[in-house]
Amino acid sequence: MPRHTMTIVRFALRSALVVAYGFLGISFLMLMGSSFGAAFLTSFTVENCLEEAIYVTPVGTVGPSGSRFPLPVCHDLFISIPSSVRGGYKLQPNETVTITYDMDDINFSEIVVEDDNGTLGQLIANATPLIAQYTAPSMNHFPVQRDALVPVPTSVANAASVAQQRTSRPLFIFLIIVLPWPSVLVLSCLKTKCIATSSA
Repeated sequence: MPRHTMTIVRFALRSALVVAYGFLGISFLMLMGSSFGAAFLTSFTVENCLEEAIYVTPVGTVGPSGSRFPLPVCHDLFISIPSSVRGGYKLQPNETVTITYDMDDINFSEIVVEDDNGTLGQLIANATPLIAQYTAPSMNHFPVQRDALVPVPTSVANAASVAQQRTSRPLFIFLIIVLPWPSVLVLSCLKTKCIATSSA
């Protein structure tokens, strides 16, 4: 390889490595933050006690006004990574689902229950979500029974609708955390190989 071409390649590798190290620093900070956030993860299960398949969507309460929002559902890992699926969990009769979420900024308050024909109602998970906010639920198992379902207010229905829409944000966070590490490794190996080649 001509000397001037080798010089350009080395410069490009050094520049790329500087950028990769910058993203590595961001990744490290995000890992630290996610590890800290894992302390606020809590889980609960929902059981379908009906004789038909249903879809369940948890909803939470935020702030003194009691605004309803989707729960920040996370993967149950040693770090807090948001899930792209936050609602619309399909349960066959007698089937259960375990949902893990970050309770730091929201109180789990309702479970919206639907079937293939529409909304059946909601299960109240916390009747007083404005009291003792941002704590783990007092129950961690919620059986869905028809006589326990009540009508769904518009605010809760809207939050459930938003929760059932997939989001790409978790993938972006995952890539920012993971990609810098192999990138630095590969670029460092290429730089070392390039220096060795030019010295030969």
